This record gives sequence, structure tokens and C-alpha cells, in this order.
Amino acid sequence: MRKLLAILLAMGFLLGSFQGAMAHPPAEVLLDYDGSVLTVTARHQVSDPAKHYVSRISVFIGGKLVEQREYKSQGDGSKEVDQFQIGSIPKGSEIKVTAVCSIMGSASGTLKVQ
Repeated sequence: MRKLLAILLAMGFLLGSFQGAMAHPPAEVLLDYDGSVLTVTARHQVSDPAKHYVSRISVFIGGKLVEQREYKSQGDGSKEVDQFQIGSIPKGSEIKVTAVCSIMGSASGTLKVQ
């Protein structure tokens, strides 16, 4: 009985380690701002975008959270793309966007308004 329990615990540990090794945060967060619309591209290469995906994108302007969206899956296996109507922002302002992986980690991108 103890031997079976030890084997089951070892298998559970190995499977948990394997999932963690396969998980990764988004590779890059790219921002494009046209004066009113912010387009966010979170590059996140995954094999199953229904299980491993960008789960949240948060938009900060001047350090203040202005919009946050939650996702239940990823648009495709390579990236999540979304657009945010943020209006006009003064020149010199900094836009920061953070994309969070559903399993582990996050990545951010910044853009200074020209």
C-alpha cells in the first residue's frame, strides 16, 4: 500500500512539473496607438489556445489603470490581439500594457505617445 501511494505521489509530481515546464508567459507585448485607438498584440505561442492563453490584458496610462479585459481563450495559437478605445492622450504620456498568461507569468510593453 505504501509503495502504491509513493508511486502515485511521484507520478503526480512529475505531471505537475511537466505542465509547469510547458507553461510560459507571453513572449512580447506590442503596442500601436493611432491617436484614439490602442491596438495590443500579445505574442504567446501555445498549442491549445483554449487551455493555455492570455487571460487578462490591463492598460495603464501614466501609471493609472484605465481598462482591463478578461479572456477565456486566445484568438489563435500565436497571439492575442485586441483594440482599446482610449481617446486622445497628451504627448509624452506613457502607455503600459500587461498581458497575463492563464497558467503562469506575464509580460508588459510600453509606448511613449509622440
